[in-house]
Amino acid sequence: MSKGIWNSLTRRKPIAKSLEQTSGEKHLTWYDLTAYGIAATVGSGIYVTCGRIAKDMAGPSVVFSTGIAGLLSLFTGICYLEFASSLPIAGSGYAYFYTLMGEFLGWLIGWNLTLEYAFAAAAIAGGWSQYLVSVFAQAGWKVPEVLYHVPLTTMGGIDFRINVMAAVVILLIGGIVSRGLKFGAIITNCITALNLGIILFILGVGSMYVEKSNWTPFMPHGLNGVFSGSGEMFFSYIGYDTISSLAGEAINPGRDLPIAVLLTVGTATVLYMGVGLVLTGMKSYLLLDERSPLAHAFVQVGAPWASYVVAICALFTMAATMFACLMGQPKIFQAIAKDGLLPRLFARENHHGTPVAGVSMTAILTAAMALFLDVDNGLIDMISFGTLLGMSILCSGLLVVRFEQHRPISKLGTALSVIYLLGTIVSTVVYNTDHFFGYITAAVTMLVPFLGLCYLFAAYSGYLASTSLAFSTPLMPLFPCVAMAANSFMMLQMEKVLIGFFQFSAWTAIGLLIYFTYGINNSQLIHDEEK
Repeated sequence: MSKGIWNSLTRRKPIAKSLEQTSGEKHLTWYDLTAYGIAATVGSGIYVTCGRIAKDMAGPSVVFSTGIAGLLSLFTGICYLEFASSLPIAGSGYAYFYTLMGEFLGWLIGWNLTLEYAFAAAAIAGGWSQYLVSVFAQAGWKVPEVLYHVPLTTMGGIDFRINVMAAVVILLIGGIVSRGLKFGAIITNCITALNLGIILFILGVGSMYVEKSNWTPFMPHGLNGVFSGSGEMFFSYIGYDTISSLAGEAINPGRDLPIAVLLTVGTATVLYMGVGLVLTGMKSYLLLDERSPLAHAFVQVGAPWASYVVAICALFTMAATMFACLMGQPKIFQAIAKDGLLPRLFARENHHGTPVAGVSMTAILTAAMALFLDVDNGLIDMISFGTLLGMSILCSGLLVVRFEQHRPISKLGTALSVIYLLGTIVSTVVYNTDHFFGYITAAVTMLVPFLGLCYLFAAYSGYLASTSLAFSTPLMPLFPCVAMAANSFMMLQMEKVLIGFFQFSAWTAIGLLIYFTYGINNSQLIHDEEK
């Protein structure tokens, strides 16, 4: 690789320039950020995914699957916080990596975030349409299948079908997003309050119909089922990334971001665990309905009135989750476009302060995916794989950024961080095929670099302090190392991990094509250097 190309791939945006690009008007409080986070986290995961995992993978031990996924999210979220509080700017992981580690890695993270938002919104739209059909069915009205399920074909493990209702709801929510963050915050706050109320209703009323016999066997598929469920459930915990994508709009980011992330992950984990326990106690996990498990469970136990309440509120809650996703994605497009890696059109705002082109493209592309793709059946593994890998890379990046503050050990620290990241993946692959050699591999590829990292942080602690004055990740390097190991383990516990890997590779290839044909030659840093 020529020196010119290498310099282009590793060029970094100055921190001062990143801060200049933040929104002039900041109007989001910690409560608003928490509402956005909960809206993005406690949606279809509660009303659809939790029941599906209980039926297909974990049984009643779905409570462990959700708890493990929440704990892992907390470890990663804490690493996110150091980046977000040191650089309170829009763009989430993309902006952090571009500023602190270089343009190419920033682009890869930003492109990967599209998996979290656009594909997630399309998946939730599919679940939303199924819930709406369920509500109408309970009322005695049959929705024509042509509106929500017209099978087309299956290709590469992906189911293609036509779901008009899912596409329409995406476009309607996209119209609301175009009204701006301030208007959206009011709606999100109201729906989040409603959502928390209805989940407490589910826990209270549902517990009256719990039969302990339904919890036996509690772990029908053993630990493999629990961990497989955690890998699938992790997809639902993306709320704190939505919070970080809105960091540039926060009134007091140093205080508000940590509060919002910790409240989001903590609240979501408690609610997921509670609902999983009550749901599997109301009815045997084998009898749960995969499309609308909660609403259907109340019908099965003789409380149809409660199922109406749950189903209707689920529609509003899942709509709020889609709103949060469609709000976060244009902000990332806007940040990338301001840097010249995407056309400038995506950086322009309307009088509401909304990047209209980004909102329009996100809504149209997401609606197209919701219209033709059954994301939950064929692409969910790609989303989970990409999300987990991106978060592992971010945690590794936190170590690298710390080491760069002390040049004498920066190369050694960076090498150990990368070796440890790769070691978590290799060790997990080997462990899944042979436990004995898995332990040996882990000792070589994980334990050795981890001990090296611990030594460097102990010996040079005075030089490796956090770059953020507002929040510092504790117990370095334990938190990022545990997060990387856990994310890699969860990633490789997915049932169709190879399919997810190849789909993610294809998605990455598309991103690389865009970067090398447009972004690398149009970077704003080129124009800044010429000036």
